[in-house]
Amino acid sequence: MERQGYDRGHRRTRQRRDGSSDHPDGNESRYYDRTRNPVEFSRLLNLSDGVFAIALTLLVLSLEIPPGLDTSDLYSELLNVTPMLVAFLVSVGIIALFWFSHYEIFAGVQKIDGRLMWVNFGYLSLVAMIPFVQRLQGDYPFEAVVYMVYASVLALLNMLDLWMHRHVYRAELLKKQWTPRQYRTEMLRGMTLVIGFLISIPLALVLLNWTIILWILLIPADNLVHRWRSCTA
Repeated sequence: MERQGYDRGHRRTRQRRDGSSDHPDGNESRYYDRTRNPVEFSRLLNLSDGVFAIALTLLVLSLEIPPGLDTSDLYSELLNVTPMLVAFLVSVGIIALFWFSHYEIFAGVQKIDGRLMWVNFGYLSLVAMIPFVQRLQGDYPFEAVVYMVYASVLALLNMLDLWMHRHVYRAELLKKQWTPRQYRTEMLRGMTLVIGFLISIPLALVLLNWTIILWILLIPADNLVHRWRSCTA
């Protein structure tokens, strides 16, 4: 009995590394390997890139100026669209940062499992919400609830990003496994961003549109954490 339990556990470990399953239809533990299943693997990456591209496209569609204006009215409309333009630039930067993080994860992944696939769908659904909250920010630039909603979306995105970093390491899905120190660094960087965005939710009641400055400051904070861990390595 003990030997059978050992054999089953050893077989599952071997299957996880090989990207196979002992289920008759292969559904119990499904993996899509970058080398063995290039079509299935690339479909997920193409879907992800497509969602990011559509989100960027929707951002610019929110910038509208009616046609047929004379010079004075055109200047007035350009001034009126300034809050929306600021919201556009902020959201483009945010989407770019999340795309780079997403790229770093999947560029180093050799296999994709079901859990990673479903969490990635959740991640992409939040990316798709950014144009909506960006429109809210442009239409209501001085409403605290807008920045609370935006910060909540960004906090959830960072939580899922942190979970994906954790999962690809613990499930051994990477091409080259991180060292324990590299893993701890990624977790620390992810937690810094999650905590920062969570803190910004109640602070938005006071900071209003200045909440964006707090978000921008999280970028050098993330870089400082990375450099500190590199220096102490």
